[in-house]
Amino acid sequence: MTFSTTLIPHLREIGWGGFDWIDLAQDRDQWRALVNMAIDGTYIDKKCPFTGNVSIRGRILTGVVQKMKMQRTIVIRRDYLHYIRKYNRFEKRHKNMSVHLSPCFRDVEIGDVVTVGECRPLSKTVRFNVLKVSKGTGTKKSFKKF
Repeated sequence: MTFSTTLIPHLREIGWGGFDWIDLAQDRDQWRALVNMAIDGTYIDKKCPFTGNVSIRGRILTGVVQKMKMQRTIVIRRDYLHYIRKYNRFEKRHKNMSVHLSPCFRDVEIGDVVTVGECRPLSKTVRFNVLKVSKGTGTKKSFKKF
């Protein structure tokens, strides 16, 4: 499997209501660095959404990095509000998700906000792949509704 056969179709693919792959990078320089590193072949990851044999389809979600104790897999936390009709109020809830983190994303820390895309099941618990990393606010225990 070569770089041109796996990455180029994904670069041109536009889906999710006008959601473009290039928009996933924070800026053009970060995108170029990511693609150049993939071309150089400094890492090999068959589950990478950019160079591997994985297609992103379905849901695009965001979450906060909570744990980084596995190899190439992180745990993210998704906070949301659930409405209780009886009391006419909302309650805070959260879900943890295991997500594949490709080695092309460097300097990812706990508290960073990540954008993930749905893919085929990569393992028993992993069904999503990291597409974008944004630096977090720095507060560890804060409720954020996405």
